[in-house]
Amino acid sequence: MFNNGTKEANICNVWADFINYFTAGIYVFPIIFFVILLLLIVSLRRAFHPFFSILFLLFLSIYIACDAIYLPYKLSSVINENSRLSNTLCAITDFTYFLITPLGTYCTVERIVATILFRSYERQRHWAFFLVTFPICVLFACAMAFQYVNDEKFSEIVDQSLVFFSVFNILSLIILYLINRYFIRKCSHANFSNLSMRYQLAENVKAVYLLLPILFLDNLITINDMIWYGVAQIDSYFDPWYCKRIDGYFVFYIIGTTISFLLELSMPIVVLARHELLRKKIQQITRKVMLKFPRKSSTTIIPISPSSRSVKLKNVFGDEIVKEISISEYFDRLKAQW
Repeated sequence: MFNNGTKEANICNVWADFINYFTAGIYVFPIIFFVILLLLIVSLRRAFHPFFSILFLLFLSIYIACDAIYLPYKLSSVINENSRLSNTLCAITDFTYFLITPLGTYCTVERIVATILFRSYERQRHWAFFLVTFPICVLFACAMAFQYVNDEKFSEIVDQSLVFFSVFNILSLIILYLINRYFIRKCSHANFSNLSMRYQLAENVKAVYLLLPILFLDNLITINDMIWYGVAQIDSYFDPWYCKRIDGYFVFYIIGTTISFLLELSMPIVVLARHELLRKKIQQITRKVMLKFPRKSSTTIIPISPSSRSVKLKNVFGDEIVKEISISEYFDRLKAQW
């Protein structure tokens, strides 16, 4: 495992600073997409339960803070790895990193409860429970970060705990998805519930489909980080000392950090591209911007007769009942039913 080859040692010395600068700089792109997602959720916060909106916004804010602190931490580590500034930024980075996992677990549990108790949960506001449980997540992250930095033996327990939480979260997300699919199928029957209950379940489904890809990819990132750390001591900082002594450290670092970066970059992009509520909000903002900055066009507008216009019918879950029919066909069907 350990290697003293001069060739790889030279590669480590030459590429160390560049890799640390580059890996810090590219995380600007996830920050941009996460900020866009955060602003959209803020504008749509009334579409979800207050607990979910607050938890999810906190989750996104911590992610943005973690990536934002990551850049100066890498820069300070390159200049002086053992400086007070570098150690302080490292501790803050570890704290935000460890806070993401319990917050993700909290979000998942909250949605499972909301899914099972969807008839009554939307009207409940147990703020006392929320105010008590959130500090527990903060204390957990503080303890993990403190012990991770100051106790080498405990750091292994921390790594194992993160893997356990990630596996637990992924299994919980699968259970959450299956529960939602069960209720959606059951709700399709007319005698299952009234219309208000269906709309409550539909609002819950919107929140779940927002949460699932984010948390699933986040837990994959944690598992990926722990795997590569166990294989070759791969951490966020490219360490020339390990690079000179561990076979394949350079290649492992590139592979591990690339996978983590792509997974994190895909988190906001997947949600922005696939969530119907966010897509509509983006289209609405785009139309407003285009109206403020109109372009000259020579296109001739051809009027469309009402009978040729198409209509799409959807249920409360956003699924199309009828793919596409004309208005005249729609009214013909209504007449036939009457």
